[in-house]
Amino acid sequence: MSLNLLQDGEHMIEVVHRHWFYLFKEVIAFGMVAFVPLIAVILFYGFGLGAYVVIPGSPGLLFAAFMCAWFLLIAPMVMVVWTDYHLDMLLITNRRIIAIEQKGLFAREISSFRYERIQDITIEIHGIIATLLDFGDIHIQTAGDNRDFLITYIPKPQRVKDCAFKEYNRTFARMGAV
Repeated sequence: MSLNLLQDGEHMIEVVHRHWFYLFKEVIAFGMVAFVPLIAVILFYGFGLGAYVVIPGSPGLLFAAFMCAWFLLIAPMVMVVWTDYHLDMLLITNRRIIAIEQKGLFAREISSFRYERIQDITIEIHGIIATLLDFGDIHIQTAGDNRDFLITYIPKPQRVKDCAFKEYNRTFARMGAV
């Protein structure tokens, strides 16, 4: 990782990216949008309405050019979704939890909090797909004025919660020993 997020003496326990289903869902949505013009032409000509449209030049060539331009508009949006998926992560270290959320191509939000500030960690799994594929949301409540943290589409959320609580307990064991 190119970001120097770790402090002296801090080491990484786990890096958690969003579940692959998040990317799958987004790509399917863009795929459906990408083929809307093709489906519209098929339906248009399928109902016999194409005979009433006069397009100068070769209609097939014109349509191919339009589809290429349409895909050139859709492709960058898919890349932004992939970049967001790839760069969103939750880092669990021996001292704190760091949540990195990519917001578009050129903006990133990095939030971190020490284990001493955690008040509660709640996981939510919504629906049959999330249950079968074992992904969900993690809500982390912290003490103080800061907002609560919500990280969505986390794979194996119970394992991530257990890992965070294990480090939480180690932190308080170290504090008691000092």
